[in-house]
Amino acid sequence: EDTRVVNLSLDRSAMLGRIHVARVVIESLKVPPEGGAQNTPAKKRSAGKPPKPASAQKRTFFVEYHFPVKATKNGIGQVAVTTEIIRVASSKISDEVLKFQQRYVFPIHFSGTMITHWWNSDLAFSIYLKKGAQRKPLLIGSAAFPLRDVIQSEHLSVSLELPVEEEGGSAPL
Repeated sequence: EDTRVVNLSLDRSAMLGRIHVARVVIESLKVPPEGGAQNTPAKKRSAGKPPKPASAQKRTFFVEYHFPVKATKNGIGQVAVTTEIIRVASSKISDEVLKFQQRYVFPIHFSGTMITHWWNSDLAFSIYLKKGAQRKPLLIGSAAFPLRDVIQSEHLSVSLELPVEEEGGSAPL
């Protein structure tokens, strides 16, 4: 895991050692208008109610991430990382912006091993979409940013807009 040398001052390392909580806030996700080029022709039905138009289907988006809270190294140098898995859901769309406004607080301990893990790791987000009565949400995109940016930032805080990479052949983001 030690792929890049950690370049932090002793003061910064000492400050990280005094940190006991980390917060992650997911504000919103830009989404395309419903329908558009993704519409597929409806199957023909011979009896019963006519199908709802595609635009009337409820869309629920999920964002999932694994937040590292602890990293330990055993006697032979293998690193074990403990993560908390978070999945937030929302279907509150207004002006092509999906509102999550979710805040999570995690206990954290920045040992030398944890600092090295954060220095060399990304916080990855997976974005899923569930339409209407669909049982299982489909992975439609992902985003990530280097955790190193947080421990290098002046106030140990980063607020940014992440670009989302679409999964091949699925709904656009």
